[in-house]
Amino acid sequence: MLTNDILATAEKNYNRNIDLLGSELHSVGYHTMLPDCSWVHGTRSSIYYALHLLKQGGQEQTARAVKIIEAIIALQDHNSYSETYGIWSWYYEESLEQMNPPDWNWADFIGVALALIVNDYGKQLPQSLLPEIYNSVGHAAWSIFRRNVRPDYTNIAIMGVTVTAAAGELLQETRLLQYARARMQSFMAYTRAQGGLNEYNSPCYTFVALHETEKIIHLVNDRQIRQQAEELRSIIWEKISTYYHPGTGQLSGPHSRTYQDLLDDSTKHYIDWACSESPAAGYQQQTVEDFLTPLSCPAKYRSKFLEPITGELEHREVFIQKEADEKSFSGTTWMNSEVTLGSINHECFWEQRRPLLAYWQIPGSKPAVLRLRMLKNGKDFASGGLYNAQHNNRILTGITSYSDRGDTHLFLDHPADNRFTCRSLILRYELTADGADVTNPAQCQYELTAGNWKAVITAPSGVFNSEKISWRMGREPGKVYLEAVLYEGEECQLQFDDTTLIQQVLTTEVVKKSRVVDNQLPVLAQSNHTMTVNWKNLILNYNPYCSVYE
Repeated sequence: MLTNDILATAEKNYNRNIDLLGSELHSVGYHTMLPDCSWVHGTRSSIYYALHLLKQGGQEQTARAVKIIEAIIALQDHNSYSETYGIWSWYYEESLEQMNPPDWNWADFIGVALALIVNDYGKQLPQSLLPEIYNSVGHAAWSIFRRNVRPDYTNIAIMGVTVTAAAGELLQETRLLQYARARMQSFMAYTRAQGGLNEYNSPCYTFVALHETEKIIHLVNDRQIRQQAEELRSIIWEKISTYYHPGTGQLSGPHSRTYQDLLDDSTKHYIDWACSESPAAGYQQQTVEDFLTPLSCPAKYRSKFLEPITGELEHREVFIQKEADEKSFSGTTWMNSEVTLGSINHECFWEQRRPLLAYWQIPGSKPAVLRLRMLKNGKDFASGGLYNAQHNNRILTGITSYSDRGDTHLFLDHPADNRFTCRSLILRYELTADGADVTNPAQCQYELTAGNWKAVITAPSGVFNSEKISWRMGREPGKVYLEAVLYEGEECQLQFDDTTLIQQVLTTEVVKKSRVVDNQLPVLAQSNHTMTVNWKNLILNYNPYCSVYE
């Protein structure tokens, strides 16, 4: 059951005129064109609110849920000839035609909710409404069938199995059920071959994938699909247990996709509940979209969440296999009882990526967060990139850029001519922590310190195209930073193609605050488009010129 304060907020924000739940918009910067902070009525949050009303029971709650369901069904595109067939817009205030572009994932997200409604509460609803819900789930399922995402689109690949299998069973549509079986089998074969989820180690989507497997187990009767969902649930828990850091209560880096630096309260609550020695029967949902009582962590992984780390651990893993080894995405994570440091061998600086990330304990406060970012006009720049080589608590980094990425998104805002409007282009180490400090103890060496630990950064002079890169330190409320200025000045058009050069290497070493680190500079050698860098037994070969991401 939802906490009382969340239910009270939902009640307050319910709009009886349109039978939808309202909230303030905090835009992610794509899909919706509505202004940030405007008041909107979300289709996804509303349908989950209807689920909770049905779960509460009672005549008044059921009547409101029915109105919401009817409103949601009316907002779906039912035209099978339409490009957006079977999906919904994000908000009542913005039609599918007005979105840029529409989000086809809404067939999955809302289709699952409607399947849960009819599966769990069909007997509470007017019998005249059931065919409408069945048909709506069917429209969503056929949209998913038509789109047919690849298995590397992890959470949507799983969610699509749930919707198409549920629709196949509800509508007795053999083609949809057969498709769901084939899709689940393909996803599992791909996941086994890759060794895990391609949306690797994501603080948000790993848990979405986990909860979607539980929805399959809850909703679907097909034995084959259920067995594979159980196997997948175990695989996901094994990955979470590998990267969970008990000392900080965080999921160690690197992260493929996340929307914030620290785990949200809902996820932390879920981990504490699921991994306790004996999970309590009454799980407390934390958000409107948190509906099912989850399954607990398998016993064989539980100790990794409950016991402190002894000594030091280093874990290496290939997250995404490519035909050429150098194109594969491989991560390295180091941790001890107080600190964890992780990196990916090559990646872009999209806002949802965390390609170089550390956490460490701050007594009596939230964990310290260390990130490396590239910012264009103050926002994370998806066309910026890096290469990393890591061993234990040391990382050697080379900076680069990509010609096939976008601006704030991977591809939705990629300019056709590869020219980006720019007032500033900044490479920034950022340490967010209470009492954080930044100093420059030696030439090209900087220390970002908080609590009992520090990140020692070596930043030799670099070049962006033909201009020298300058470094500066700074402070903001709750954080300090060290940043390289690649460009800053009048608004201009920066071209990112195979002539663009970012010649900048960096080193990162996370150590105890009291430790003195020798100021050893990396040694560089360049041959054509290959830069070779040596530093403290780490070797990095990479292309400093702008190139294709994959």
